[in-house]
Amino acid sequence: MYARMMQALIKPDMLDTAAAISRDGVLPAAHQQPGFKGLIVLTDPATAKMVTITLWTTEAMMRAGEASDYLEQQLARMASALAAPPTQEALAVRALEAAHPNAMQARLLSYQVNPLLLDDFVGTFRDEVLPAARRERGFGTGLLLINPTAARAISLTLWDSEADLEGGQISGDLRARLSHLSRLLINPPVRETFHVDVLEILP
Repeated sequence: MYARMMQALIKPDMLDTAAAISRDGVLPAAHQQPGFKGLIVLTDPATAKMVTITLWTTEAMMRAGEASDYLEQQLARMASALAAPPTQEALAVRALEAAHPNAMQARLLSYQVNPLLLDDFVGTFRDEVLPAARRERGFGTGLLLINPTAARAISLTLWDSEADLEGGQISGDLRARLSHLSRLLINPPVRETFHVDVLEILP
């Protein structure tokens, strides 16, 4: 499975509008595309940042949307709400667990991994971090995205509430598992917290 992640700054008074466009316009259009597997839209009112992740069965199906006018049409839908042009990145999905669709809060971590240890990073996340997160109250979804060329990793965990998200952060078990990743990194991870505006992951 593959993912396209777009990050954009939204005009501060248009975050709700941008989320509604994603839910009522982008999502139905995505359903019409071959290979579409899911949409996650995250927003942070404090920074007016929006992160959009679309999931696709294969890289070819993801790229087909770029070759057609599908992606251009979706960007046009959002144009009036954007404070600056969005950035986008193609990523491989290396771990995905969608426990339930009711998550309201998200923690996104960006990692710069030692290129020689990228496979170790993926294995540690999949075999240690994700099972530990699964044991925490309120855990909803876990996702690991990889850009192998840049040795960059993105982990996303979704939680039922802000209290559950914070509880997972201070959990001794989960913190211990996350610490196992530190020896595989070039720099400490960048942590961000978001509200979940749209969440649909297909079987």
